[in-house]
Amino acid sequence: MAFRTEACITIACDLCGYVLGEADDGPQHYTTEAAALELALAQGWHRLADGRVVCEDDGHAAALVADAVARFEAASSA
Repeated sequence: MAFRTEACITIACDLCGYVLGEADDGPQHYTTEAAALELALAQGWHRLADGRVVCEDDGHAAALVADAVARFEAASSA
């Protein structure tokens, strides 16, 4: 019997900890962080100005609004 160890990457919401795909067939696994982020964003997740990644949960609206305000203020002061 041969055993093989492989590393995989998952992506989780920085606000609630939900792992992309866990409500479906289980967490989705990726070979790179860039691939995980790309698919999360394509599925409606958001990357905040501070680098956090947030799932599409309706309960995260306040964080998304705060992020939009911060981006607007940064652009206005530039």
